[in-house]
Amino acid sequence: MNEKFRRGCWFFLGATEEQADAFMQKDELPSTKTMVEAIEAEGPFNQFPIFSGQFQAGINHLHSFTHGGNQIAIPYLATNEVGASYSDDDVFFALESIEAIGMTAVLITILVAGESNPEGAQLALDAYGAEFPFGEHSPWCIDEIKR
Repeated sequence: MNEKFRRGCWFFLGATEEQADAFMQKDELPSTKTMVEAIEAEGPFNQFPIFSGQFQAGINHLHSFTHGGNQIAIPYLATNEVGASYSDDDVFFALESIEAIGMTAVLITILVAGESNPEGAQLALDAYGAEFPFGEHSPWCIDEIKR
C-alpha cells in the first residue's frame, strides 16, 4: 500500500512532464529516493514528510514483515505455540503506520480531486475533518489499542 501511495503521490504531485510520460509510455519510474525528494519538495509533504518519516521510523521492519522476511518468520519460530507471537509494540506500530498511510491517502485524493472540483473537494475535506479531527487517532484505532 505504501508503495502504491508513494507512486501515486509522485505522479500527481512531484513528477515532471518527462517523468510522467516515461511512466505512462514505458512504465519507467525513478528511484524511491528521487520520488520521495520530489514529493517532499512541495506542499503538503514539505510540512508533513510522511515518506521519509516512515523510513526513519522503521520501514525496513515493516517491509520485512509484509513481504515474508524474518520479521514475520521469527514470531512463528520463537515459541512453542501454534501461531505468531508478535509483540504489542510491533502490532501497535504497524497499526499506526497503516492508519497514517490510509488517512494521508484520503487527503491526497481530496487534494487531487480539488484540481477539477474545488467545491466538492472542500465538502469532502470538511466531512473528513469532522470525522478525524487533526492530531487525534481514529476511534477505530483507539478501540483496537484498548483491546
